Amino acid sequence: MAENRSVLNVTGLDKYYGSYQALKNINLTIEEGELVAILGESGSGKSTLLNVISGLDTFERGEITINGVSTRNFSHKEWAIYRNHYVGFIFQEYNLIDHLTVVENVELPLLLQGEKAIVAREKALEKCRLLGLSNHTHKLPNKISGGQQQRVAIARALVTEPKVILADEPTGNLDSENAKIILDVLKVLSKDHIVILVTHDEEFATEYATRIVTLEDGRIISDTVNKQMRYEISQPLNLKRPNMKPKVLWKFAKNNLLKRLMRTFFTSVTMSLGLIAIFLIVFLMNGIRTEITSFLRRYIPKDQYIVQSIIHSGELSETDVDYIVNQSIVSDAYFPFTLQPIKTKQNSQSDNIYEREPFVLQTLPLEQHNFNLDYLLVGDYPDGENKVIITRGLAENLLKHTIKENEIDAIIKNMRSNDFSIRIERVSVSQEVEEDFYVVGIVNRNDQAVYMLHTKMEELLTHLTQEDIYEFYYGVRVVDRSSLHVFLNTDDDGKIEKFSNNLADNDLILTNSSQQFYKTIDNFFNTVLKILVSTAGVSLVISGILVGLMIYISVLERVKEIGILTAIGARRSNIRSMFIFESGFIGFLSVFIALVISMLIAMLINAIFNSTIGRLFKLYRITIFEQAKLLHIDGLTIVIVFLISILYAVICGLIPSYMASRLRAIEALRKE
Repeated sequence: MAENRSVLNVTGLDKYYGSYQALKNINLTIEEGELVAILGESGSGKSTLLNVISGLDTFERGEITINGVSTRNFSHKEWAIYRNHYVGFIFQEYNLIDHLTVVENVELPLLLQGEKAIVAREKALEKCRLLGLSNHTHKLPNKISGGQQQRVAIARALVTEPKVILADEPTGNLDSENAKIILDVLKVLSKDHIVILVTHDEEFATEYATRIVTLEDGRIISDTVNKQMRYEISQPLNLKRPNMKPKVLWKFAKNNLLKRLMRTFFTSVTMSLGLIAIFLIVFLMNGIRTEITSFLRRYIPKDQYIVQSIIHSGELSETDVDYIVNQSIVSDAYFPFTLQPIKTKQNSQSDNIYEREPFVLQTLPLEQHNFNLDYLLVGDYPDGENKVIITRGLAENLLKHTIKENEIDAIIKNMRSNDFSIRIERVSVSQEVEEDFYVVGIVNRNDQAVYMLHTKMEELLTHLTQEDIYEFYYGVRVVDRSSLHVFLNTDDDGKIEKFSNNLADNDLILTNSSQQFYKTIDNFFNTVLKILVSTAGVSLVISGILVGLMIYISVLERVKEIGILTAIGARRSNIRSMFIFESGFIGFLSVFIALVISMLIAMLINAIFNSTIGRLFKLYRITIFEQAKLLHIDGLTIVIVFLISILYAVICGLIPSYMASRLRAIEALRKE
């Protein structure tokens, strides 16, 4: 006879349900190779003892040791590992997961261990073959008989090669023929396993068991050896941590969501409504900001800077100006003179003047490269102080008709050949000045403006004093000495910073006009965006509550499934993750629906805008929104909203997921 070795010891075990004592001072020693039948009437404590030994239920006093290792301080994780690796549980109610096939039910304990899918499938198919289930492996449990379902439960219990097999009245729902088949299987298994069989059938116990333990009112009243068996040496208990792969968790989540497809779709659509509003708001803000920034970039040179003084009442002194223009980094500098209309005198027209009209007179940098030529329609940059360029709006006003695209070259050629000029007359209390300027180019702007070199502007205004009253046919002088526009001949950040520091030493401030302008625009749109998105976010709060409610309902509907998973070794974290996967998928589906609808709406609005407002802009040569992208679809926005939406849905599902993981397996298994 081989050496006997204790595998499982139960010592002084007491179990209470409130004030009722279900188990009273239970003492058992069970060794490998035994098939122990536990007999007793209903309510005697048979199933309770089995549940306590498996760790599905707790106990108040006593101790259970497994291969010499006490379970007194086992955590939930260690009990889960123990059930998954060392215990195979066979239930009276079969407890198969209805949305998994036969082979998927059998391989589930292996997948909980983190076994590779292909290996788990091979082992599961082998157990199915041994139990005569080869022709049913891809059927759902409700498509096979009760006896076959019980064999599936046995195959699932055996697939991890456990040391202990616990069978809780496995023949209770079977006819005598199928019951005998199941007991024959258990008898064969008892040769190299501990098999503990709970039954109320004394005849079956006598025929198949090697040992019979009888319970009455929670006490052992008899413990008899029925047959002698040859025992094998047990291996030490090794609690290897199971590691359920995300793929398995996703499969459970997916099956549940598909099973309740309409509910999943309704929840996702409801959540997507708030996301659609957010997408459209962000697309609109991005579109307007992009178009405005692009439009302004054509008119504000990036190398133009503004120098301002922090003393002298905010005005730049002559000394300041001399210091600035003498810096080697400065290529050009001027004050922003402007002539604005006050009064028009209807005198007779000269031959070389089409019409007397009010206009704005503006200055140009001395050097051509400091001027943005992108919007120069035709002609050249002024190369002399008596040459100017005019806006398209002024040219059309003077010609009294709209200039078509194919007429532009001919018009500027005609202007040059006929010495077309703009006459500027100035009257002050001291003198009268009249001078002609030749038009050499037209810029694509619709305002009434003439551009001349700033050196000529200074000459025109030289004799004017602050006390004079100035009248022009076309304007009045406005001189702003609080800021000097400068153009730098480098884009080296180090040199620009050094120049800025030198100015600071002289109480001067250097700012990049374009960067400052863009920063102001960004700040404005960011503020508006936050306000609008916050408003739209209210609907997301309601949607989040709906997601949490759906997951909670899902938990209630799947209580028994949770109990089954716990019984075969799933940890609390596995249960939580399964429901978190569901809420995350709802978030993904919601944002996907929202994105598709938002993009369709954006394209529709852009098309309508292009055919209406955009056409008017083009007709009147307003260059903003040239591409008519009122709503700009931004990839970064899509990614951010996707991630935030999924995370938000996961957060909304945390509470019901946590509740699911805290369910006690013994109570969950009783649910129908």
